[in-house]
This record gives sequence, C-alpha cells and structure tokens, in this order.
Amino acid sequence: MKNGTLYIFLLKGTYAYTADRNWENDVEVKRSGCNPNITRDIAYQLINGETGRNFNVILGGGRKMFLPRGQFDEQGQEGSRFDGLNLIEKWKQFKSKTGKSEYVWNRNQLVKLGEVQNLLGLFTDSHMSFDLDRDPNVEPSLTEMTQAAISVLSKNDNGYFLFVEGGMIDQAHHLTYAQKALGDTLAFADAVQRAVDITGRDDTLIVVTADHGHTLTFNGYAGRGSDIFGLAGLGEDGLPYSVLTYSNGPGYAYDKSGKRRDLREDHMGKKDYKFPVQIPLSRETHDGEDVPIYALGPWAHLFSGAYEQNVIPHVIAYASCVGDGITACEQDMRRKRRKRSYKFARPHRKN
Repeated sequence: MKNGTLYIFLLKGTYAYTADRNWENDVEVKRSGCNPNITRDIAYQLINGETGRNFNVILGGGRKMFLPRGQFDEQGQEGSRFDGLNLIEKWKQFKSKTGKSEYVWNRNQLVKLGEVQNLLGLFTDSHMSFDLDRDPNVEPSLTEMTQAAISVLSKNDNGYFLFVEGGMIDQAHHLTYAQKALGDTLAFADAVQRAVDITGRDDTLIVVTADHGHTLTFNGYAGRGSDIFGLAGLGEDGLPYSVLTYSNGPGYAYDKSGKRRDLREDHMGKKDYKFPVQIPLSRETHDGEDVPIYALGPWAHLFSGAYEQNVIPHVIAYASCVGDGITACEQDMRRKRRKRSYKFARPHRKN
C-alpha cells in the first residue's frame, strides 16, 4: 500500500478484555460479584486502557456508562457509575495533551466538526437507536459517523485503522424485528459505500464481514413483485406463510392448540412486527452457518475461499505491514534485494 492506509468494517470491539459483555460500567461488574477496582469495566478500559486511550476517534452510544450517579448528561439522563468517575472529562484532559480534541453529543455538532486530531462522540445514553427509529436531528447515521471518522483519521500520514460496527442489526434479529434488521443492514451498506467513495483503492483496504449469522430464512415461492415483509403463499394447512421467518425467537407462530396463527390477521407492515418463528424463545439465537467476507483494495484477493475467522487479522496485518509476522512490505523489500543482488552479481565466465 502507498501509505499504509487501512480501512476495515468488522463487528465487535477491539479494546476490552472482559468476561461479560454486560460489564459496561463498574456497577455491573460489582453486581456479578467481582471487584471493579481489579476487574475493570468496558467503559473504563475504553478511556484508560492501554489500547482504548490511544484511539483517536470514538463514536457511538452508552453515555451513561461514562458518567457517575448524581450527574446528568446533556439530555437529562443520569449517569450509572458508582465510582464517581466522569470518563468524558477524563478523556478531554488526556487528549488535550495530544492535539486539538472535541467531544460531541449530537448530530449537528458532528456534521459541523472542525479540524481536530481526537474525537469522542456519545449520542445516546445507552444503545444507539435502530435506524428506522433514529431521530436524525439528534443521532447521526452510521454513514455520517463513518465519514467524520475518516475525515479525522485520514490526516495521519502513517495511515489508520478504522473499525465500524452495524451493531443494531444483531439486536433487531434477536427481537425478530426483520424490518428493522434490514433497515440497519441498508444503513450499514450506505456506510460502506461512503467509505468506498471517499477513499482510494490504491492505498485503502476495505473489509466487510460479520462474526455470526442469524436464523432468518427467506421462503419461496412468492410472486414477482411481492412485499418481502409480506406473505409468500399458502401452506398445506390452508394458512399463509410469510416470506421471512425465523427458526426461533419471540414471534411464535402457533396458538395454544398447536395450530398456526393466521398471518392475514397480523399487521405485518409495522416496523416493530415480530416475524413468525417455529420455536418460542424470549430472544432469537445466532445460527451456525459460515458468514461471507468481502474485500476491496490492496491485497483484497487474499480474502477468498473458506477459512477460520482467526485468519482474518493475520491477513489484515500482512496487508497493512504491522505486527510481528511476515508482511507485504517485508516481502517487497526481500524481492528488491534479490533483484539488486542478481543485477550486480559477477557473471559466470568459461575457462
């Protein structure tokens, strides 16, 4: 790559060492029987951890995890921490020593952002909203956050690594909100497209993948032009089946007698409609299928075939010339040395 620029889309975090994904603040750690002064929570690690404190851009939700009890954020929501720490102020104090830094909490502040070296944006007190529920006057879109991040990071002559998650896709599937899940999938696709549009293929590697799939199924044989959120046809019991169903989850499709529910009586067009499932569960599960991976840019051809997920970071490290293993830059230097040694080698002479 020309300048080592690396851009990557993946799902899940890169900075926290934790035994429980719910340990977002010190209260949750203590509630589980651990000492939060020893077992640090996720928000604390993001601001103070060896990896997290070196991030130049942090954008997302969870504002109450960064504020102490008794202190309220810009929207009047109380903080959750018991340790009295204001991690937002901690970030401001630390980053002020490393360049111009800015903390933002709404969309307007983000889109009007000036020249900064460090950026922290916390737009909700907890999870970000589903894209179909998002208030565009308060919460930025994933595309807007992606563009802002690239704008800040691309000023680094040494290149950058950006990790973007469409995290609400997973949350919607767990609730069998198919319409919201696909809405956030489209929002994620828009963010990927924006990244493609504002970066160069000669020096930017973009990788898109997932950590798992869900039990959502696309059923046949719906007629041409059918609504994907509607009905596909009739089963042998004379009742309709939907184009989209889940194997399990909260949208159980049978009544107490074991007879399938007549979906024609449902309001399937609602964005929070729970799509039919076969097995009743409070939350839909992940599935066990392989997930795809797509890549564009330098060394994108290495992301092909079927392989274990732990291969991915090794290929990324190779392409971006970082880490302790063999890298593309190292191999390029070896090739150049071999060419020079061949060029200046003494020719063989016959006696």
